[in-house]
Amino acid sequence: MESESAVTVAQEDGRVADVDYLQSRVYSLPPGTTIINFDSATNKESVLVVSRGKYYEVSGLASRILLSINICPKTLSEISHDVSAVDGVCPSRESLQHTLDRMATLVDVGDSNVVAGASMTMGSRKKRQVSKSYFAVRLPLLPSKYVRSITRLLSPVMAPSLMIWLGSVLFLLQSVFWYLHRGLLESVPKHLPGGIEWVLLAIASYAGLFLHELGHATACRRQGVKHGPIGFAIYLIFPALYTDVTDAWRLPRRGRIQVDSGGIYMSLIAATTASYFFVLTHLVFWAILVWIYDFTVIANLIPFVRMDGYWIISDILGISNLMAANLELTTWLLCLVAHREHHRPRVLRLKSKLKWPYLIYYLLFLVFCFISGAHVCIRYLPYWLHSFPGQLEYARAAIAHTPLSIDALMAVVRLTLATIPIIGITLYALRLIRRLAQRAS
Repeated sequence: MESESAVTVAQEDGRVADVDYLQSRVYSLPPGTTIINFDSATNKESVLVVSRGKYYEVSGLASRILLSINICPKTLSEISHDVSAVDGVCPSRESLQHTLDRMATLVDVGDSNVVAGASMTMGSRKKRQVSKSYFAVRLPLLPSKYVRSITRLLSPVMAPSLMIWLGSVLFLLQSVFWYLHRGLLESVPKHLPGGIEWVLLAIASYAGLFLHELGHATACRRQGVKHGPIGFAIYLIFPALYTDVTDAWRLPRRGRIQVDSGGIYMSLIAATTASYFFVLTHLVFWAILVWIYDFTVIANLIPFVRMDGYWIISDILGISNLMAANLELTTWLLCLVAHREHHRPRVLRLKSKLKWPYLIYYLLFLVFCFISGAHVCIRYLPYWLHSFPGQLEYARAAIAHTPLSIDALMAVVRLTLATIPIIGITLYALRLIRRLAQRAS
């Protein structure tokens, strides 16, 4: 954790602060903090700490310290006694103090000479942290209370056994549909409608994304954990919808996988429904909608960015943060090449039946990053720089000629969709610069 220590324990010249003062300090958990078991393959001693609306996976000495002060506020000596009773070995005072300082966001610190046994809030100033959300922009649209009224009605559809069997049947039906209508795969993207049909198609496509997010929220409700609002976001360089399902971390891995799969399940239902209407009417509109909904399924199954497939692989392997594991392994490999010492990655301590699938995933992840980066730099950015001035002029002319027409609306929407990726790239770049500047300071 990268937050500043709640109480400074060392002077500027490196000498340890007064021992009597350290002995008088009482450590406790902030009000409302809960600690529950966490289903993880990387560390069987992991616990999930829910504090101030945030979720933390904690293991090792840190988890045993938190379990000690979870009962009541304690001094460093009392914590040391509790930890040694569990481990059979008494940890050094320095290691305890260092671990507590690193957990400044999770531990409140008080002075037992002021209020004996009381839970004190942190009195020192903290550094302002840069947001670690992987969304460039996040804007809630539908509040939680309205989403809950919908998920209550949809909850029976998310029965685990029904999801497995119906989801498999729907996936098979979509595969058969595209096999029988394989000519549509090439023709559909070339026959996008105009006018009012284009507007209806845009509405229907975002309605499908809304159903996708409802799938995640409904799976949360079915599993007995809360969900948040549904909103708009810019993720990487794409406009997207999202729902807050952070509380799913409380679930065992099987339950988390159901939440991960809920969106794909709902998208398959939407795609199969659109397929049915295409078979009845043979209208290209429905074929395009099937293509959009199935593309949503395929895109979300990509396991190398934080979408549904990523979280499914993460929970199957029992690695709570695949991106952090990938970074840790990459850093370790680079240090080996440079003949520098670095701690061994935790993922290499996985059992063989999980370690080898992860290493295969890691190699594919590197290939994906290389190809995606090359595509953005070589193809997307030059294309955007070439086409954007023309789209801007077309939108300006359409608005000037008939500002309330469908053509003007289409021009504005297309210009917006062309601009959002660049906004995303810019915001991520600025965030990276801020983080580097923060670490440098």
